[in-house]
Amino acid sequence: MIEDYITSRLEPQILYYEKRSALFRREHNVLSILTLFLMASIPFLTLLLDLAPSVRFAIAIVGIAASILSGILYFHNAKEQWQKYQALAQSLHSEKETYLYCAGAYQSIETQKEKDALFVATCEAILSNAKN
Repeated sequence: MIEDYITSRLEPQILYYEKRSALFRREHNVLSILTLFLMASIPFLTLLLDLAPSVRFAIAIVGIAASILSGILYFHNAKEQWQKYQALAQSLHSEKETYLYCAGAYQSIETQKEKDALFVATCEAILSNAKN
């Protein structure tokens, strides 16, 4: 019974949170690096103003793009989401390992049924808190 819970409920949740964490991490890193390159290119483009006055438009576009990307980074909270999902996956994985090795709170419980009940309740509490 507990094996069914682990394989059908817990492991898919851990995998889901790991994938979401990786997705948000990648999104945050890509947007951050792109913003950095756009902002760093503005001083270089200003050096080209003497050669081609039309570079002003490029500078404006690059500045606007960098500002928009900075706003997306700020409002989308990809970094916070990445860290939240990573912490959830680690909490669930840690609880699974603690249960499997009968450590921590499971060490003092005598019956397997009580250990299983505590394990499921703890995992579901972690999952429930994740939705809030």
